[in-house]
Amino acid sequence: MTAGRKLALACAAVVAVVGPAAAGAVGGAASSAGTFAQLLPAFDAISIRQNRSGDSAGGGRITPDGGLLFRNSSIQELIVDAYSTQDGRVRGGPGWVSADKYDIDARTAGPVAIEETRLMLQSLLVDRFKLRTHWQTEELSGYALVVARGGPRLTLNADPKCGGACGVTQSITGELTARKLPLSELAPRLERILGRPVVDRTGVSGDFDFTLRWAPDTTQFGGRGQELSNDQRPSLIAALEEQVGLKLEATKVPVQFLVIDAIERPSEN
Repeated sequence: MTAGRKLALACAAVVAVVGPAAAGAVGGAASSAGTFAQLLPAFDAISIRQNRSGDSAGGGRITPDGGLLFRNSSIQELIVDAYSTQDGRVRGGPGWVSADKYDIDARTAGPVAIEETRLMLQSLLVDRFKLRTHWQTEELSGYALVVARGGPRLTLNADPKCGGACGVTQSITGELTARKLPLSELAPRLERILGRPVVDRTGVSGDFDFTLRWAPDTTQFGGRGQELSNDQRPSLIAALEEQVGLKLEATKVPVQFLVIDAIERPSEN
């Protein structure tokens, strides 16, 4: 690893530790956008092409070698992934940010951690799309994810590799299966299901395997929750407490919104 690479990773680590507000503050300044991109780890090869197929299907994934592969995806989707936020928490920007679709293939010389891949995606957006952003915080009604009486009932997963099967699968019929998932990542999953902000206040560290099964209602999953007839499963809130030893408490939650100050269409290659 070169000295420059070590410096870039060190600076990126600082950004990752201090959180999104600091990242937005550095990246949002017009005079420092280029400097910010230079401080972040970068992909070794990037291909960007607009997708004009008109297909509705699309999506992205991290490849086994630590690269990124997006097909028929909007820049809004890339921003959400890069800054670990949600679609409804990105504000501003021209209409093409969510309307235009792109195919993006970004590769690295070797495997990298997911956190570093996200920083690389931030670098791509700042460098190729001239993205400038800032964060703003508002307090909204939501939930705090806390440990229930009796403590958490979770299985610790200490496998450093995880065989490429880490992550979450979930269904609108009321099932969520997690493998090697920190509780800090469960909170945003619950938020997407419930449609209300959820903040992790469990104080529990580590990566865990668990399964949640509950009877969904039509308010969940953005109104797509499927109620099943004669469903004897508990509600989501009850299932959290009974099955994994966690609970949701109603509270005011500070919510960060990523505001797009400037962005440009990229040159294709």
